[in-house]
Amino acid sequence: MTVANASGVYQSSDYQLTDLATGAPISDRAGAKQLQASFNGLDVRLAFTGIATVGVGAARQRTVDWLAEELKALAGDSQLQDICEALANRSIAVAHPHGLRGVLELILTAAAVGEPFRVAVISNVDWRKRPPEAKRKFTIGIHTITRPFQLISGYRGSVPSSQRHCLRALARDTTKSPVQMLDALAPIRK
Repeated sequence: MTVANASGVYQSSDYQLTDLATGAPISDRAGAKQLQASFNGLDVRLAFTGIATVGVGAARQRTVDWLAEELKALAGDSQLQDICEALANRSIAVAHPHGLRGVLELILTAAAVGEPFRVAVISNVDWRKRPPEAKRKFTIGIHTITRPFQLISGYRGSVPSSQRHCLRALARDTTKSPVQMLDALAPIRK
């Protein structure tokens, strides 16, 4: 889940990923679903949901490790749009061999001094299907935060409406410290 306003962007993740072999949810406490990278004047945080591993055969690895390598491989002067396009293009190669089970959604938050916060979503997931199915292409959506913003990555229905109201209220609250925001987000996780 992501909540943002003029004061900051806050993310909270569970440990649920998808097993490629069965399509069933699995818990991966050994690997976080959030990463951080810095590019000249741009701080990026990445969270993801979807498949626990990417690639096939000897090239198979945990998704979090693959994403960390991909972020490190990007040029230091990359801008958010460049980062999103590179990750979308590279994600096709690792998710596509897994067919409909190769679902992957990346949520990037971007902060730069003197600019509004931004939240980008890179996804090939059709959340209307149960279980979710991978689309052939990844889409990119970038939101510039000029008003309260909240995003549930995954099945929206898995978060009860009372908790969705809490998310909206948190997005409007500019008085909480980052620790208070994260503490308020934690119990809302699915």
